[in-house]
Amino acid sequence: MAFPGVPADLTDGNVLPASWLNQLADCAAYLQGIGAPSNVGFLEQWHDDGVTLEWRFRHRHRYLKMLYSCAGSGTVDYINLYYNNTLVWNDSSPDLESETTVTVDLNDTGVIDPTPTVGAYYTVKVTMGFYATGWANVHLICEQDATGDL
Repeated sequence: MAFPGVPADLTDGNVLPASWLNQLADCAAYLQGIGAPSNVGFLEQWHDDGVTLEWRFRHRHRYLKMLYSCAGSGTVDYINLYYNNTLVWNDSSPDLESETTVTVDLNDTGVIDPTPTVGAYYTVKVTMGFYATGWANVHLICEQDATGDL
């Protein structure tokens, strides 16, 4: 997300219209998102089928992010991301030797229901399937206030 910029012609004595106040609020939110530290989950590393990882988070920020990569010529079948056992993201054809950042808006109640409250714990699960010998690596899963790449 780029810096939204401040409205033009701000001077003492101006009555600020709602649109200007909204722009100033967007600027404050942007700067807070840059300055807020990431919230990294606690890995519960257990495997029921060799390709499942789970993390526990205590909700603090708006966006859940995952950075992953995979390699092997057509060996990775899929990579799925679950929020409390609800599928929120699916890569059914991962790119060869790529790094991909996934961003899930935790305020999106159309996908995540109910929206988590600050301080509530939740589980994130990543499942991976393979056609043949290859690898996939989850580099980082965290919460952040901004939508940019990890």
